[in-house]
Amino acid sequence: MKRDGLDSYVMYEGKEEIYGGTDRFPARISPTNSVLRVNDKIHVDNGKDALDLLVPLNRPDKSLREFIRNNLESLIGNFVAKSDSWEKDQHYTWVRNCFRLFGAEAIYSGSSGMLARADVSISNPFVGGVEAKSPRENRGTVNTKAIRQAVDAKIQVADLYKDKKSLPRVAIAIGRRISALAIKEEKKWASESQPVLLINDIVLYYLSLKTVDLKFVKEDLIKFFVKNRGLVNKEMLSEFLEGILHRNNVDKKEIKRVKHEVELLVPYLTTSD
Repeated sequence: MKRDGLDSYVMYEGKEEIYGGTDRFPARISPTNSVLRVNDKIHVDNGKDALDLLVPLNRPDKSLREFIRNNLESLIGNFVAKSDSWEKDQHYTWVRNCFRLFGAEAIYSGSSGMLARADVSISNPFVGGVEAKSPRENRGTVNTKAIRQAVDAKIQVADLYKDKKSLPRVAIAIGRRISALAIKEEKKWASESQPVLLINDIVLYYLSLKTVDLKFVKEDLIKFFVKNRGLVNKEMLSEFLEGILHRNNVDKKEIKRVKHEVELLVPYLTTSD
């Protein structure tokens, strides 16, 4: 890598100027700040890094693709273990960066002093308010209160982006665990036309890893994050990914691989109790 590309490898170029003051860490790619430029080399602090891979996933190559494919189950296990100690700063930054990796415009808006209901605010290709539960916050459990908070977050973000009335709105709650009571509570809100999408953050991690193989377009993001409601389950995830695979005319072997990968996620596609 050329020297002048090292800074842009570990930081989002221009985000400081665009989001400074409205985003906690506008330019940070590594949520733990563990992938840095040190002189003319990239330094990874393996003590802090959770192998979220957000830095290299912004510039994927063949070797990264093979690494992820050959180690997916181990990567998931490692991420669960290493990120289990994440506080809000790490988790919210990571959630924001996953959406950025997918091609959405997102900011970390929920830190102290921001006076924003949304932990993460999404402004394109949909307007979304995200309520995130970090692993250290009640074990990362999305509970009944989180449903109301997600709806409030959506309304506040929509009010902030009044110039984007043409974009669909969505309320999202993301955590390490989804309680059965939260699922029941979401159904009440959905019956009043205020649905909430409930996502285990390991699903978000998996989708971020899949960007090494798949390119999500605007319509994909709307289909998955806006059209779905309630707990993201095996059927939702399979239908979403297989739709993209069929669009790309991949062979049956690849479809079989993805089905196997989704099976690995089944423990994270259920309630926490």
